[in-house]
Amino acid sequence: MENCYDSQIERFRDLICKAEIIEGFTQEDYRQLSVDDLEIIADKILEDRKSAKVSGDSVFTDFFLEMDKEIKELRESIARSFRPLQEKMAEVIKPFQELSKRIGELYAPIASQIQAMTAQWSETVNKFLEERREYLDAKEKASLIASKYDWFIAFDFYVGKEFFERLVELDETASESKEIDALFTEYYGGDIRQQIISDLIDIEVTKEYEEILNQIECGYEQKLYYLVIPALFALIEGMIARGFQHKGRMNGNRLKEYINELLDGDETESLQEVINKRMLVSFEHGKEVDSPISRHAILHGGDIKFGTEAVALRLLLIFYNLAFAIGLRDVMKE
Repeated sequence: MENCYDSQIERFRDLICKAEIIEGFTQEDYRQLSVDDLEIIADKILEDRKSAKVSGDSVFTDFFLEMDKEIKELRESIARSFRPLQEKMAEVIKPFQELSKRIGELYAPIASQIQAMTAQWSETVNKFLEERREYLDAKEKASLIASKYDWFIAFDFYVGKEFFERLVELDETASESKEIDALFTEYYGGDIRQQIISDLIDIEVTKEYEEILNQIECGYEQKLYYLVIPALFALIEGMIARGFQHKGRMNGNRLKEYINELLDGDETESLQEVINKRMLVSFEHGKEVDSPISRHAILHGGDIKFGTEAVALRLLLIFYNLAFAIGLRDVMKE
């Protein structure tokens, strides 16, 4: 009984399988031959036929040649079908190619200028980044040195690199801390001190202290540091209590915890160093006071020589930085 095939290709595959034309192939291998495989076999048979290796009267060979012809005609038909689309695409792309060419012609005269401007801009940016990196490196080094002398770099005021370099130089050459104190009081005293107090009056967390701050400024002007310093200690503790909505009695350890939480993330930790190890330190009557800004020693009467511009300015800077830290924390919560 004659087999029924779905296509010429199926019939052709079956014939290959029955003829076992390829040595070593199984029936399953033959059935998996693709159209491309058939075309290759047909080309090979055609080549052998021309060289008389295969009989020209072979029916099997004729099938291969017939299939090869059909496959090639099919591919040519597909190519003909796509040719109009290719021509259409060429028409669509042509205006864009012409526009690109026109842009190139317009750009050519200014290309060198743009290239020069780009190079100049790149050089400017690189120079700025390098200067910024050097500035931050100098600031970090200076901040660590400052904490050795119970100082720190107050934020919100741009301090020039020269200030940091001078501080580093003094650290190596100064015979006593008074030279370091003079450097800070010269920079932060006067106009900057007045600006700090003005800023404190304007910000939300300390605006209610306006009258006290005005009198503190008068105290600075008249060099009444023995009056200014206790007032600043009181403002610092009161502001922290209000900022954290503290209720009830607050001891030194709780105050320190609030401040550490507030300053968490400070890169140099210079302010935390000054507060924790120099301002909020334990004190006992009858023992030497080894910190010029010891809150306990001053407020409990152990230190009676605290009334200097350097101590007053340190406390003002501490108050200022803590006030802005509370303000920033409140903004981040919103």
